[in-house]
Amino acid sequence: MPNNLKTNMNKYLPVILLFFIYLIIFITQYPVILNIWEYSFDDGTYSHAFFIPVISLYLYYLLFTSNQLVIRKTINYLAIFSLIIACALLLIFNIAQFSIGFRIAIIIVLISSISSIFETNLRVIFPTAFLIFLIPIWGLFTPYLQQLSTYVVTQIMALTYVPTFVEGNLITIPEGVFEIAGGCSGLRYLIVSLTISSLFIFLNIKKYTHGLTFLLIAIIGALLTNWIRIALLVIIGHITNMESDLMHNHNMFGWYLYIPYMVALFYYGQHLVDSNESTKETHVISTFDQKTFLPVIITFSLILLISTFSKDKIIETQNIKYTSHNCIAKGKDIVSPIIVNYSQICSYDANGINITSYEFDPHNDNSKPTFYLNNTIPQQYELLSVKHFNNWRFNIIRKGTHIFLTGYTMVSGEKYLASSKNYKKLRLINATKGISSAKLLWLSLQCKDSCQTEFLETQHSLSDFLI
Repeated sequence: MPNNLKTNMNKYLPVILLFFIYLIIFITQYPVILNIWEYSFDDGTYSHAFFIPVISLYLYYLLFTSNQLVIRKTINYLAIFSLIIACALLLIFNIAQFSIGFRIAIIIVLISSISSIFETNLRVIFPTAFLIFLIPIWGLFTPYLQQLSTYVVTQIMALTYVPTFVEGNLITIPEGVFEIAGGCSGLRYLIVSLTISSLFIFLNIKKYTHGLTFLLIAIIGALLTNWIRIALLVIIGHITNMESDLMHNHNMFGWYLYIPYMVALFYYGQHLVDSNESTKETHVISTFDQKTFLPVIITFSLILLISTFSKDKIIETQNIKYTSHNCIAKGKDIVSPIIVNYSQICSYDANGINITSYEFDPHNDNSKPTFYLNNTIPQQYELLSVKHFNNWRFNIIRKGTHIFLTGYTMVSGEKYLASSKNYKKLRLINATKGISSAKLLWLSLQCKDSCQTEFLETQHSLSDFLI
């Protein structure tokens, strides 16, 4: 091989290896990538997602041009172990259709793969870790941010002359009602603050203490901006008798407050940048020799080997014995739940009571009983009380003057559970056995009085009911 060609190959070898890591994982985990695309790039909360991959590529370009992407000459046993565990978890979460789990796992797989091949420090793994800001997992914080926003805004309004009454996430003033819904939790501002501030730290700040200070101020500022936004909207609603245009364009109003804050934050950040600080850069040209050969081959072999354990293959071979029997055409329900993305619906007879079975496709990550759009309390129905029997949950609901008894349980393998939290745990356990079958069983009866008679009759009918 000519010396010039060999030199060029050695020069661009880190980029080539990095490209193949992403390519292999992208191809073998295409359903996960598609899931992230569907729930991140097409969601208002993650409208910044299109910029994240571009920024990540640019950051790796900076590392490459500064010769900080150095191929390892020794095996990183911790990274290899982490890669094996992450790949196993990715497969299990896929089988269990546990979306948050496999979204996080694929980031860990990428970080572990890169750490297995390159000399690792925070700067080398940051561009990949930066992808976490486009992964739709941040909604977990929404309920907590809602509660915090409600509490803080309540305290702020107590300092004003505006009479307010707070119940749950509803703030009532004489002129109208404000709901601190999921979109008002401040999650958008928090994600953007974390994204931009972490990028600023990577590019400009070298001291850990300075970086943590800047990040903490960015988080607090994002939360304060949202709280001030809500409080001002309540005050403006009171002053204008709810007729201000801001009542309908409150999201844009928040950005008007947030952008000046970010300008001030970056101005402050310049004081944390010390031009005398320097990154410990390793100016070494990577070469593919006997010492670098082993870590690279082990890493790619592991990625390819583990990716051959296909989710679809395991499901096809393990789920056959969990298919339904004695399934007939769906009978008529008195009340029907809101269930989306089911693959099949049919009925069973349980001693005279019609049981409707919603069955789900294990190949579709959105086809599961715990999908967030499913609702066992139909719209326009009021929940009166809840009862439990034999791993079934029964809701007594009302619409107008009519009262109904509805019941449901979720099935995975051969076990029944009504608790969504426990059901998710069961599906993870079953996923380790290759079991991904999922059903939701439903019944409904109209009550003549308080539903006590219907509930006792249902208990008797279900006592020996099995599919």
